Amino acid sequence: MSKIPAETLDAISARIDATDVIGRYVQLKRRGRKATGLCPFHGERTPSFTVDQEKGLWYCFGCGEGGSVFSFLMKIEGLNFPQAVQRLGEEVGIEVVADDADDPEKLRRDKLRELLERSTQYYAELLHRSPLAESARTYLKARGIASATAQKFRLGWAPESGDALARKLKEAGYQAEDGMDAGVLRERYGKTTDLLRGRLVFPITNGQGKVVAFGGRLIEVVDGSKAPKYLNSPETELYQKREHLYGLSFHRPEISRANEAMVMEGYLDVIAVSQAGFPTAVASLGTALTEEQCRLLSRYARKVHLFYDADRAGISATEKAIELFENAGLLVHIGVMEPGQDPDSVIQEEGPEAFGRIKDSTVGVVEYLIDRKSQEFDMTSRIGKADFAAAVLPAVAKVKDGASRSHYIRSLATRLGVGENSLQAQMQSGGRARVTSGQNSSRARLSSDAGPNRSIQSISRVSSARSSVYAEERLLILLLRRPEWVEFVAERLDPTELSRAELRPLLEVLLRFRSNEKPLTWTDLRDLDPGQEVVWARLSATEAPESTNEDMETLIRDIKRNGLEPRYEEIRRQVLEGFETGEVGPESSLYKEYLDLQQRLKGTKNE
Repeated sequence: MSKIPAETLDAISARIDATDVIGRYVQLKRRGRKATGLCPFHGERTPSFTVDQEKGLWYCFGCGEGGSVFSFLMKIEGLNFPQAVQRLGEEVGIEVVADDADDPEKLRRDKLRELLERSTQYYAELLHRSPLAESARTYLKARGIASATAQKFRLGWAPESGDALARKLKEAGYQAEDGMDAGVLRERYGKTTDLLRGRLVFPITNGQGKVVAFGGRLIEVVDGSKAPKYLNSPETELYQKREHLYGLSFHRPEISRANEAMVMEGYLDVIAVSQAGFPTAVASLGTALTEEQCRLLSRYARKVHLFYDADRAGISATEKAIELFENAGLLVHIGVMEPGQDPDSVIQEEGPEAFGRIKDSTVGVVEYLIDRKSQEFDMTSRIGKADFAAAVLPAVAKVKDGASRSHYIRSLATRLGVGENSLQAQMQSGGRARVTSGQNSSRARLSSDAGPNRSIQSISRVSSARSSVYAEERLLILLLRRPEWVEFVAERLDPTELSRAELRPLLEVLLRFRSNEKPLTWTDLRDLDPGQEVVWARLSATEAPESTNEDMETLIRDIKRNGLEPRYEEIRRQVLEGFETGEVGPESSLYKEYLDLQQRLKGTKNE
């Protein structure tokens, strides 16, 4: 496993600005040393996400996620810790040297990444400079793709020779097995050959912009040929197509700033709209859209515009994509194009302005379904109208705004020639029930928890636990925000006296650094586990109340008492059992300890 020196982490943390890094993904509003915005990890309309620039920490009060700027990159980009450190180290000019001698798997993956990068450079060099790629350059020119755009997306050309790349990789010292493991070579009839031959090459990158696979497109389709128009790399240890989106690494900053993305069907659609001045497009990778791809995009955007083909297959794909994206928490709009059109053809034939008008006029899910389903079903028959209503009402039920929902019901009632109450009843028994069933079950559980069957003893234990949580966390919040109290607490409280074990290391850190003049930052907490890091971020983000000496004395006394309760309950049980069996008497040490704890909990014995 990679081990990064503490000095490297300290140096990187000292140079990075958490608000600058996180601000690339979240629109932040600065308020002094803090900044707030909408959380990128769950849907919300009111900002509950906060970044502490001074401490290098972030926390969301809505979903409870938080930690350091490193953990933010790990979560939003799907990185591991060394990768996040490497990324930030490169930004601030600090070399990250990790000890990977004991990690052969990482060395193996690094070798495959280097092979893929070398292959990308080879394909690109051919496209831009080799006479063998003249037909590819002519094709791109005819499609309106500029040379600079081809370079941005790192397009390349795979020569028609069956082993050109294989020979190139062998010269560089790679084995045939390496090329097959990376998905660029294959074995046929006992011979190693290139996967892509005579094709325009589209490098596929992961979230960090590293090439993990390739897509290849024939530019001349010969009638009767069995060769597929598009051919993609097989899945490998570096590439699982369901987890990647073409174009995301190129457009991620723009998508995050706009908080929206455009989803298309093909590589050239993404490239064409990006060149036309709309750099927020992505595409799935030669397969149907997946849940993983939708969740990936939801890290960066809250709204998606779907631009699928207007043919039967495209309409079916659109309806499936609507459900997947809505399940991932995204607001979906649909771009309506004429049959036979796609974003690339619109731009080529009518110009970027025409595509811009289509984008600006995308419609919501309900409007789209009303239009499409009214064409799909026979609206002159009773059965057709019933099928139409069944197809559209579930989408209406998901509309959160009551006024908009009522508007749709009135419109549908007029179109179908039925009463609004009838549609309301149908919606509530169908689509609406599915929407709210989870909320109703949660309310039922809450009602059950608070009902008369709940014992006084269990309520007492919960109240005691909440009191403990409040007192101990309040103390840590005060120490974080009011360092002048640290010495006061150090003289009166030991970390072992906290009832919550996960908070003890946090108090230890605060007491250990009480002589420091600088504020605590993430680097002072690097030995904490991820769960403790989240707690630290939450406590740092919480405002601290004003407190007097008397307040602090009371707080510490409450904490000490709460810390004694688990031991008191355990001894009490042992004493009761001991009295019944005769093994414990009034003079036993266990009973004396029980009385001592009882007095201390009641506050009748001086500490």
